[in-house]
Amino acid sequence: MRRGGERAAAATGEESVSQRGPAALGAGALTGGAPEISASEASTLAEIAQRAGGVSLGDARGEFFRLRLGPRLRETGCERFADYIAKLSGPGAEAERRHLVEAVATHTTSFFRERRHYEHMQSVVLPERHAAGVSSRPLEIWSAASSTGAELWSALMAVQSWASERGLRSDCRGVGTDISARILRRAENAVFAEDEIVGIPDEMARRYLLRRRGASPKEPSLYRIVPELRERARFLQANLLSLQTAPSFMADICFLRNVLIYFEPADRLKAVAGVVSRLRTGGVLYTGHTESLGNDVPSLRQEGAAIYRRI
Repeated sequence: MRRGGERAAAATGEESVSQRGPAALGAGALTGGAPEISASEASTLAEIAQRAGGVSLGDARGEFFRLRLGPRLRETGCERFADYIAKLSGPGAEAERRHLVEAVATHTTSFFRERRHYEHMQSVVLPERHAAGVSSRPLEIWSAASSTGAELWSALMAVQSWASERGLRSDCRGVGTDISARILRRAENAVFAEDEIVGIPDEMARRYLLRRRGASPKEPSLYRIVPELRERARFLQANLLSLQTAPSFMADICFLRNVLIYFEPADRLKAVAGVVSRLRTGGVLYTGHTESLGNDVPSLRQEGAAIYRRI
């Protein structure tokens, strides 16, 4: 999924999507040439990543760190992992720890993943808001671990489609947050490869994607979210364990999915508490289907599988 972002800046000559061909981009090449790493060094890096970003790497082995951090060691001039670990506690350590978290964090997402959440939004949340009358402010949607932005763009497409089908004016805005500045640049650019858009229903693809054909038959097409949706979204860097330092905003709908599984229990509760503090009363929180919150958060009432209401 990352290779599409490397070509994003070249996306010009866009056209409306009328048809989509076969997927074209494969996985990126593996990095190599990283120095050897001991079990104790791997354990130390895992501990630092957990403290810096809440990322729980469990029993991640040395090969994982060699793959993820090999390029960073070369960029920083570190010949050994011991040198890099020392850098994580020396001058400029805070900035380098952000690089560490960004390198080891998993950025897996797709359009309309866990589709039932978007269906719930369209069948329950949006009708509720409409029935309550026109609000004096836009509907605010937050993708709390936005990765490449597919989740937020999916939500905005769903809202826009729901309003359009009923002849209503769509008044919504979106914010995506992630710990990775690199992935946020990709999300904001809103350019995707052929194999990344397969989850988008055809009608929505025709309406909300622009296509740039490859310069030759061997070069794959790229797709960009239409300006109508891009102007409604903004992307901000934020750590879910320190949301108090993030720019101020409140949300009516929040997607917090497939990220809590990487946190230790105490950090998981801290992250959820921070997210809930930015969710308006009556707002809806969607979590991953394996990330049940149970009764751990008194201010939330469960409404369905991985669906919660702020009370």
